[in-house]
Amino acid sequence: MQSIFRVFFRVMFGILLLLGILIAGGWVWLKSSVPTYEGNVEIPSMEAPAEVLFDNWGIPHITANSERDAFRALGYVQAQERLFQMEMLRRLASGRLAAVLGKDGLVYDRFMRTLGIGRAATFTGEKYFSGAMNQPWQQAALAYLEGVNAFVDNGPTPPEFTLLGIEKTHFQPSDMYQVIGYMALSFAYGYRLDPVMDKVARNLGPEYLAMFELNVPNGAKIPVYDPDSTVFKVPSMGGEMAAILDHLPMPAFMGSNAWVLGPQKSATGNVILANDPHIQFSQPAVWYEAQLKYPVNQFHGFFLAGFPFGIIGYNQEVGWGMTMFENDDMDFFLETFHSQDSTRVKFDSAFEEIKMVVEVMEVKGDEDVNMPVRITRHGPIVNDIISRLDTGLHQPVALYWEYLQQPSEALQACYSLLHSQGPQDIANAAERLHAPGLNLMFGDKHGNFGWYTTGHIRKYPEHVSTKLFLDGSGPDEPLGYLPFDKQPQSVNPSQGYIYSANNQPDSIDGAWVPGYYAPEGRARRIEEKVEAHDNWTMADCQNLQMDVLAPVHPEVVKMIVENIDMGNLDEVEQEVMAMLADWDGNHEPNSPEPVIYQKLIYHLLHNTLIDELGEKDFQAIASTFLMKNSLKKLLKSPASPWYDDINSPNVKESQEDCILTAIRQTVAELRVQLGANSSEWKWASVHPLTHPHALSRGTPLGPLVNVGPFPTSGGNEVLNNMGFNLNGEGVYPVVFGPSLRMIVEFDPSGPTAQAVLPTGQSGHLLGGHYDDQASLYNAGEYRKLGVPTSGKKMVLLPGE
Repeated sequence: MQSIFRVFFRVMFGILLLLGILIAGGWVWLKSSVPTYEGNVEIPSMEAPAEVLFDNWGIPHITANSERDAFRALGYVQAQERLFQMEMLRRLASGRLAAVLGKDGLVYDRFMRTLGIGRAATFTGEKYFSGAMNQPWQQAALAYLEGVNAFVDNGPTPPEFTLLGIEKTHFQPSDMYQVIGYMALSFAYGYRLDPVMDKVARNLGPEYLAMFELNVPNGAKIPVYDPDSTVFKVPSMGGEMAAILDHLPMPAFMGSNAWVLGPQKSATGNVILANDPHIQFSQPAVWYEAQLKYPVNQFHGFFLAGFPFGIIGYNQEVGWGMTMFENDDMDFFLETFHSQDSTRVKFDSAFEEIKMVVEVMEVKGDEDVNMPVRITRHGPIVNDIISRLDTGLHQPVALYWEYLQQPSEALQACYSLLHSQGPQDIANAAERLHAPGLNLMFGDKHGNFGWYTTGHIRKYPEHVSTKLFLDGSGPDEPLGYLPFDKQPQSVNPSQGYIYSANNQPDSIDGAWVPGYYAPEGRARRIEEKVEAHDNWTMADCQNLQMDVLAPVHPEVVKMIVENIDMGNLDEVEQEVMAMLADWDGNHEPNSPEPVIYQKLIYHLLHNTLIDELGEKDFQAIASTFLMKNSLKKLLKSPASPWYDDINSPNVKESQEDCILTAIRQTVAELRVQLGANSSEWKWASVHPLTHPHALSRGTPLGPLVNVGPFPTSGGNEVLNNMGFNLNGEGVYPVVFGPSLRMIVEFDPSGPTAQAVLPTGQSGHLLGGHYDDQASLYNAGEYRKLGVPTSGKKMVLLPGE
């Protein structure tokens, strides 16, 4: 018996010893790739030594003798923190995920290769980075790539590369355009909504389409200041496209808040700028923060991984922030094949050739996949990547996207922003951005403040609705573009402030810009708070960025209550609805009302729309701005055909039937989920925030590499916009929210700024700054920006 115990203990000791060795080895391996914050590093292309001072949050403050050396230093320090993020962004945009993920990546690669971001990036890179390349913006961008590639050559390999078997390769000019192309794609809503709206119009008819707010939404608008078709069945195309893009392994841009207060609205008489762009949460966070100081400029801002110039930030003269414009820059065109030649499509009275491209996709562990892509004058034909797309007339559907219509000048525009001195420089930069559509908010130390929209805005014939499929044979062709000076904009308006919450801009010369704009709730809340007084401070802006009251939600509740007979509910249901009717729209962590409201809205919409749309298309639009804008219209339309369930032909359901059923479902499910006491239904308990790492998808690594979960306040359509998707589960994980919070005051003696990132600066688990800002972010606190008085110092030296 003793010998058996001795053997058992020896075996257990051996297993524990082996496990300890593996853990220790893994720890040593991970530590070997930790970013360097101190000492000397040689970079062959450096012209002179440059100093990088890392503050207590790992933010690099770069001082160099030339602009080129400043950007070489930026490229190096960004790569050591974010090389895996940079790699995944360029692979995703160019359709090269399957090469590292295997067949699971093919669905994304097929979509991206068909769309053509990679082809556009290659063309643009060759156009702007060949020949002399003596423009300052070209030299700065190339210097940035030299810094990145110096780390690729000589720095440690990030652990994700080893785990996925990714070979490190140099970054090219085209890769910078991959990054901006993916950003532009994530801004577009047309791919999700246009196919569903066209399906409703063709399959169901105008009475059903009338429920959706397709034109100008009612409510708060950004003030502008002067300076009969063939019937055929359309299946779930929009739902399929949305499903592809909703599950991309990199974050998408979702919305944003920004406001700029003029001298007459601030306590100090200085301009104050506040910005919190809303992006899908991820780990590492989307933005990389850095300060660059060199003889002709000093800039502090926020960079996308793999893109050299700051997207948001400030220099000593001016600062800027951005929100999504939400203009409609994506359309679908129905093409007409020649009856005897499928390589030609009709345009006007003739037929023209389709361009054919064969995309070759490498697949890890399998053979390469060859995919032909057909391209008309309007764009790539998407039938081949949507498994069930069949219009009934067998017409090809081409996807027109403004971003692909000309080479991107994003590098030139963002470089110009870095060196801007005032409003005209901001306007010149904005005019160069043909896509995506952005609201560019700015302020300067001289008291100027303003807003320009970017993105070329197409003009269509009056009969055209860009929310539906268009006729590709000619009659629906765009008529040109709106001149830049006729796009929505405002400089130094008399009301003393400008804001954007992705809401509809006001008209210019009686013309509205088509788009998929945000509901009015956030915009109304900004107007209400800013109009309340004229002594705004940075602290006031901080409080407003953290505001969690939704002014529209109680109005929706009132409409629901007015449309039913409460006597048809039992006592418990009446108590719950009475609680909801007294709600002011607050989304505090302990509030029960948001728990009730979100489940009730889900059931109301699901019960009303699912029989006509089907699950995929319902999910595609349920959480979109379009659906939120249309909710009040639906409640104001008791005779809408949507309320009748087409699956019960012998019974005609009414609006009240749908509402009462949704209330009963809501109360019954919440009592099971959270208990009988409705006052204990806490919003934070069903609204967790997790920042997911790409390696956590489909693996057990989530608890190790993710940051969170954290209980959180906020929610959909409040200023602290912790957004989620409507669902029937009763748990609403945060999907997107403020990807940074920044506030800048422009004193004539120099800017004062504060900001915070959602998790941390570093993409390395053991780097020390992986999640060190998470507690600040969750508490609504900020870091003061500026040159630190102390920190760890790295010196980048010219090398052989």
